[in-house]
Amino acid sequence: MLRATAARKIGEERCWGSTTSSVGEPLNLVAAEVGSIATANMYREFHKAAVCGRVDRLREMVGNGVNPNLPVGGPQADEGCATTALHFAAAVGDVAVVRALVDMGANPQARDEKKNTPLHWAAGRGQAKTIRALVELGADPRARAVDRCTPLHWAAYGRSAEGASVELVYQPVHDDDASASAWLAPGCCELVTAVRTLIELGGDQNAQAIDGSTPLHAAVRAGRVEVIQTLIALGADVQAQTIDKFTSLHLAAVRGGSVEVVNTLLELGADTGAHDSDGKTPLHVAAGNGHFKTARALVEGGADPNLRTEHGHTAMHYAARFGNPQAIRVLAKLGCDVHTPSTVGGTPLRNAASKGRTGAVRVLLELGADAAARDFEGRTPLHAAASRGHLKTAHALVKALAETGIDPNMRYDNDLSPLQVADLHGHTQIVKLLRRFRRTQTVPDVLDADGGILGEFCTTHTAAHCARCDDTCVLHPTAHDIRHDGEKRASSGLDSSPAETPRDEARSDSLSGESSSTQAPPQQTERSPCTSEDCREWWERGERQQQDLWDREQQARWERATALAAARRGSLRGPG
Repeated sequence: MLRATAARKIGEERCWGSTTSSVGEPLNLVAAEVGSIATANMYREFHKAAVCGRVDRLREMVGNGVNPNLPVGGPQADEGCATTALHFAAAVGDVAVVRALVDMGANPQARDEKKNTPLHWAAGRGQAKTIRALVELGADPRARAVDRCTPLHWAAYGRSAEGASVELVYQPVHDDDASASAWLAPGCCELVTAVRTLIELGGDQNAQAIDGSTPLHAAVRAGRVEVIQTLIALGADVQAQTIDKFTSLHLAAVRGGSVEVVNTLLELGADTGAHDSDGKTPLHVAAGNGHFKTARALVEGGADPNLRTEHGHTAMHYAARFGNPQAIRVLAKLGCDVHTPSTVGGTPLRNAASKGRTGAVRVLLELGADAAARDFEGRTPLHAAASRGHLKTAHALVKALAETGIDPNMRYDNDLSPLQVADLHGHTQIVKLLRRFRRTQTVPDVLDADGGILGEFCTTHTAAHCARCDDTCVLHPTAHDIRHDGEKRASSGLDSSPAETPRDEARSDSLSGESSSTQAPPQQTERSPCTSEDCREWWERGERQQQDLWDREQQARWERATALAAARRGSLRGPG
């Protein structure tokens, strides 16, 4: 009653202007504004009067021909403004106005634009007395909206009505944010009372919405612990599943905002081993969403940290796939194995590498994950990173492999190394990284701001090998770092060869750190390939290897396409 009185007082101030001692004055103002009772504005004023608790004004307007069942937008309102005055009165919680409207002919089963009844609106605001009054006046406690939600779903969630209908009445009446918030927000105690009242009056505590969710799912989604406890105490099924086989514990794991909700469900019998339609348990879901506190609560509540889905994935696979380093550390402390392969041999490290989760990759390597582990096709995590162009992830894996003495360029079953895989997919930065390691057996400690490899770009050479100065571009598989070569020349005191062109002299000066104000900058025109026999032989061999690689790929694709076409033709012919 106090909430209804406060709401009515705020509504009067917003709707009718400042409080006056004369009741007739605001009524006259409204009558002057409206002009004609046939206008949509009149129907809007009718709804405002219901919000403000002006029963006398409501009776006057009904006596003048206003239909109490017409929507807020008036007789010509579209489907987006289908809310009646009874919906608003129910949300405010003014029982006197609700009874008066029904007495004037308002339909207690009226539907708004989403087919919600006034009882839905009262339940969402936690108006227990209004709920009881509406049911006494003929409202159905099991009424379904478009989404198949019942009033009990609204009460469990504390749901606010939204849409054009609300904009037309709530916003003009409550243009002050603070007062509007206080007027609309239901308290948890009110919602608990509303839930009890609805179940007492015949509401179904296990009713399922269109997605299969029950009022318990709604309470979990809203994080309302007291409502959760009340629903389960009154018979709600804690193991109820949605159409995706999500239990309330799965939903709490997705939400991840309150460990208290998870602990409450566990105390009330929720099953930590329940599987959704993808075979995931609540722990898998929590790990995949990075909710490490929820994951810890689930394991402490009895969840198996190494339980696998039908595809062989553990919680660690999901934490690695979605790249949450903190969740990975927590799961490892809780006993989750970082080495467990999936049904196709993929480890958590490979999952992280394939998605480019560099932070997760580094943490898994710190925890002892095997960077050289192969799946059933022989591919390593580096193959996965190289095929998708994840440079920073590839850098971390190359460094880890180099530190353990393993060649990062190992091949897998179809004879492709990570370097060839990166080249095949056009990831040139990874190609440069792997070629640098192949020729120097070193890995750069850092990458530049653009993700490139420091010291790897040659500004004075083309891709052609230059036998005369013995420098090469980074595309050459046996090249050394051109900057190192410049430093070596400077320290040895060697001068440029007399046969060098002015362009070569400019290059030598720039590499050794010496420059002259009169020296012309290096030309950027393309340099023709070197004509030495060694250079030509290397290029021809490289071109043959590249062509062979593409030929094998094209042949494999052709064979797959041919087999698929033959299978389709066979299925079309049938057994005859």
